[in-house]
Amino acid sequence: MFAIEVLNSSNFALTVDEVGFTLNGNTIKKGERAAITKPIIIDGKPWPRRLEARESVSLYFYLPDPSDPIGWAYARTACGEVRYGDSPALKQLRAKGSAKP
Repeated sequence: MFAIEVLNSSNFALTVDEVGFTLNGNTIKKGERAAITKPIIIDGKPWPRRLEARESVSLYFYLPDPSDPIGWAYARTACGEVRYGDSPALKQLRAKGSAKP
């Protein structure tokens, strides 16, 4: 399994309604994302998730096909804002596949 942690670093609450990966390596363009449609959330709270200021949530899911050319992880809010992130674990996952961002 893999996890994406989303942290609301703003001073106000927001709702996160989508997480996933960019496609085609490091490309970050609208429409080139693969959403995790049914994340596993172990705290028992619902999805989509309203996050208060400085609150976070970890979303778990089974790994995508490592040959898929994934780039960065992303989170999208209900109002359409998208933020992207990377991690050593994601870099390791890409190294096993065909993506080379």
